[in-house]
Amino acid sequence: MTKAIIISQLKYTGQLEDSLLLRAVRRINRFIQPDVVIIFTDGQRQPADCLQEIIKKIKCPVVINTVGNEDVDHIDIGNCRFISALDESRIRQLSDCSARVILYRGDSCSLQDKFVKDCGCSLVISGRGRSGYKRMTQEYGELILAPDFNIKPFAFLELDIDSGESARITAHHLSVPAELELFDYHVHSHFAYCNENMNLQNAMRLAEMFNLKGLAFTEHNRHLYYDKSQLRLPVVERREVYRVDDYLSELAKYRSDKVLAGLELDFDFSGSPTMRRDDIAKFDIVLGSVHALPRLSFEDIAVCSSNFKGIWLNAVASPVNVMAHPLRVFWKGSSGGTRLSPDDYQWLAGLLKEHDIAAEMNFHSNSPDPDFFRICLENGVRISLGTDSHNLADIGDFYPHLEMLDKLTGLKDLDRILYKHPPK
Repeated sequence: MTKAIIISQLKYTGQLEDSLLLRAVRRINRFIQPDVVIIFTDGQRQPADCLQEIIKKIKCPVVINTVGNEDVDHIDIGNCRFISALDESRIRQLSDCSARVILYRGDSCSLQDKFVKDCGCSLVISGRGRSGYKRMTQEYGELILAPDFNIKPFAFLELDIDSGESARITAHHLSVPAELELFDYHVHSHFAYCNENMNLQNAMRLAEMFNLKGLAFTEHNRHLYYDKSQLRLPVVERREVYRVDDYLSELAKYRSDKVLAGLELDFDFSGSPTMRRDDIAKFDIVLGSVHALPRLSFEDIAVCSSNFKGIWLNAVASPVNVMAHPLRVFWKGSSGGTRLSPDDYQWLAGLLKEHDIAAEMNFHSNSPDPDFFRICLENGVRISLGTDSHNLADIGDFYPHLEMLDKLTGLKDLDRILYKHPPK
């Protein structure tokens, strides 16, 4: 079995195509892990430099096909030989090839059926589709027209190709179905020192492109109190640089029921909020988060669990709507991959339910345990969807969230299980 990704009509016009491509590449690398990626450009030129830099991040062989300038003769991947064009000399070259032959071209109109049939090719992939892909039966076998990557729903194809069988096709859409009315409750801004390219206007534009109902900008509270250079100093040595009002002022022009002014609120080891309560009250939504535990905690899982519970027993007294990346602290950073027990999951789900706090499903630097969310759902805890976006490419990218929810409950009951703000 050979797994191929097809991205068609790639181009750059300054309309956030770099964010679209990076979004696709991150999904390809993390979740699909193909054997080869084939990219059709929209003309005779190579992709723009900014797109080339993103293409370099792909963790498998990549073939870039430009119309009328197929510079790669062929590439062998698994049980397939991918070739970019056919003529009589190439047919002779392929006469002894025992691998299944796949032809790809950027221009379906120039396909020469005789050459295709003579070389034994049974599958032709063309980059001339529009918003959806087409699959057609031809004399030689199958013709697949890949969708235009730049047209909503911003699709690319995943092909599983087996010898002697029809290719299995999965269409990946970068936008989410509009009818789901999904809200991204965890998006950072340019006020975050750890942001990569965040911009309020572009974030909202992408939210619309990806069919989101809305989003919440939820900034790190410490980043609104201190200069970046101060964050690693002991608290008593920090000099406050107050940016709360600046942050809220920039959000004010967009603030609505579809654009929330939010906060990601840290707690100290005693469970006390690291922001003054009068400042917390200025925000529409508050995500509570624990980014660290006492370093010695991780020498003993029982101590680790006890410290975590102690923090949250006090933290729930703060006005928290959502628990951000609930258990990430246990397997990120100094934790060494510690996992809590099902009993701990039950305890935490019970605490969240008691205080009407939603559990955030978050895949940013994180691999959430589906067992925890299953227990949350069994206890009636709402699930909040958050991308924890630090890069525009991540906004509303709920592919892994929906995959997990589909396995847990199916997607027909999202209205009942998902968090909505303000809670009813």
